[in-house]
Amino acid sequence: MASPENISVNSSVNYLSMLNREDDFRIRYTDCNKTLVTADGFWETHTQISCEIILIERGTYRCELNGRLITLKPWDMLIVQPGQKHRDFLYKGCSFFAFHFHLLPGNGKFPPPVFAPEVAPEQQILHLNDRKFFMFLTENLMEKKSAPRKGTGRFHLDNALFEAFFRKIILLYPDKVLSEAIQDEIDYDADSELLYAVFSRHLTKMPQLETLCRECRMSRSALHRLCQKTFGMPPRKAFMHCKILQARSFILRNPGIRVKEVAEVFGFKTPYHFSRIFLRETGSYPKKFTKADTSAE
Repeated sequence: MASPENISVNSSVNYLSMLNREDDFRIRYTDCNKTLVTADGFWETHTQISCEIILIERGTYRCELNGRLITLKPWDMLIVQPGQKHRDFLYKGCSFFAFHFHLLPGNGKFPPPVFAPEVAPEQQILHLNDRKFFMFLTENLMEKKSAPRKGTGRFHLDNALFEAFFRKIILLYPDKVLSEAIQDEIDYDADSELLYAVFSRHLTKMPQLETLCRECRMSRSALHRLCQKTFGMPPRKAFMHCKILQARSFILRNPGIRVKEVAEVFGFKTPYHFSRIFLRETGSYPKKFTKADTSAE
């Protein structure tokens, strides 16, 4: 059995205590750790409570998952989902990362499964080729911050990093092994990216609803549902909100620019009209984000 003499564990910050916070995260990261096995051993069979991703860095790792013995080599990754019976076999010299997280139930009563019901444990394994990307995210999640953490800022940052990590992984699996709920999320992500791209092509004028539907390849009702889910507002209001956010980003990238110039770039007839819409969408006038401005509001 595993004991403190068998392994050396370096853990990240643990966010398990924040699981009951009220927000809209669909993926809730709790922690990750890096384990170096210093002597052979094993962990007893246990029923998985949270989701776990195991990423092998060095050596050979074996485990029993729902009664099936599986072996992972360096840069193999395994997702273990809640309810599965899991037993680890530890071999000296092996090192691996373990990430723990929860998938929130959303509008349903139970968290969505990652995999389809008929998927075998072997199909839950991936081999990662893009090591640089995954190690960048892993190192950032494992990084110890020396500065004091204020509020939930660090948690939100780490949760966003892990969400990028998880979504990248999920896209590597064949569609047939993923649950319907996860496939719906992948489809939503693709539709959202297309929506942002279409909005970005029309930043100098307000497009017709028919134009948005055609370029997004959606019906009016489908576009309305997507905008409500992404922005919480109908398409034309969602477009204006996105346009103002782009304008704010443009101002921050060009300190000292005049409000009049920004209004012209984004197709507003007057600086006053631009400032009024900007205030409505952000709660502040655009001149707050410029170093200097001499135009009339």
